[in-house]
Amino acid sequence: ISDFYKRRTTKEELFECHISIGGKKADVCCLYDSGNFLRETLSGLPVAVVERSALKKILPEEAFRETDLFETLSKNPAFRNRLFLIPFKGAAENGLLTGFRPDVFMIGEKARRAVVAIVPKDLDRNGKYRGIIGRELCYGE
Repeated sequence: ISDFYKRRTTKEELFECHISIGGKKADVCCLYDSGNFLRETLSGLPVAVVERSALKKILPEEAFRETDLFETLSKNPAFRNRLFLIPFKGAAENGLLTGFRPDVFMIGEKARRAVVAIVPKDLDRNGKYRGIIGRELCYGE
């Protein structure tokens, strides 16, 4: 899958995203993926998929040591009432991702309502992007 994204990535498909929660902020370069229709099932909000390591500035230290990310974040006041388990199906795997609703999610200068799903591994082995966003987040009103 990463080879597919590597071949089709152009400058126009990359977006600078700003994620804030609890007074902390992380800047993440995200790839626009026209096939990403992932939504959080309860709120219906579109989902941005982001590497855990890209969220180092906003996640508590325990999030990098503990194996149960949902349980770890549920103990943190900034995340407590903002957590979701997001089911996903991919070409090679399916399962649940831990996600949260940030205070602010911006793409460039536009604020968007979104949920951020956290993935434990790198999305692009070359490090060009560290998140994936869909059409609604990029171009929705």
